[in-house]
Amino acid sequence: MITTTNLPDSFAIPHINIYDLLDPSGQEFLHNILRQFIDQKTFDDLYNRIVRFLSIEGVTERLSFLNPDVIIQEVETVIFKFENYYHIQLDGKVKLNLYMHISLMVERLMTGVSRNGEKDERTPASQEEADFNTVAKGIFKPLELKYNIDINGYELSLLYQLMNYAFTEAK
Repeated sequence: MITTTNLPDSFAIPHINIYDLLDPSGQEFLHNILRQFIDQKTFDDLYNRIVRFLSIEGVTERLSFLNPDVIIQEVETVIFKFENYYHIQLDGKVKLNLYMHISLMVERLMTGVSRNGEKDERTPASQEEADFNTVAKGIFKPLELKYNIDINGYELSLLYQLMNYAFTEAK
């Protein structure tokens, strides 16, 4: 049972809080329960659909005009490309954070409203960040073209901070 309420350990049915499910340990807990019924690929697909569903629900409340179903699917492609390029598997909380951040970033850039109120072209603080920016610009190119946006230095620095945390956690 997946719930939003913490149940006592004595509860007879295996259960997990939805927020704990997004942690690697929660993902493993669910996998151990379902392992006898589904294979690893099916589980991975199911888990990604759960994270996507939670992302759509969260983004729906915050987006003004982008279609949450469409943008989440596009962001999923972006996340997949980052995972493949860097050879990592992001956990549910990081994916949820990226779904939300990137979706809102696209809408923010479309409307010209930046978080800090300016079009900031920050210089990368390190060679690692500069390399990330180059990779990110390539990954985001289809979104930039589709939505007629330019992901600026400020937005890239925010993404780098989010992804750098994910890289550290994945190691």
